[in-house]
Amino acid sequence: MENERKQALVEEEEKKKEEAAEAVTVEQRTSIRLHEQLAEQVQLETVQMAEQETTRQLIAETSQKLSAAVQGTANNLQLKRS
Repeated sequence: MENERKQALVEEEEKKKEEAAEAVTVEQRTSIRLHEQLAEQVQLETVQMAEQETTRQLIAETSQKLSAAVQGTANNLQLKRS
């Protein structure tokens, strides 16, 4: 009877150890996935910032060209009136 009780306690301890090990494994997998997701987010944000900068540059260039075209048109109209 005493041996059965000891065996039951040993089995219960082993089960607790297995559950604890599984919990650690799940926590490690979760942590790894979280780090991967954070790295992906940083990469996406970096790409997005680069795209925004490119867009700003294109808008600035287009604005300058448009201003130059409008100025040229205004100059041509003044020449025609003279």
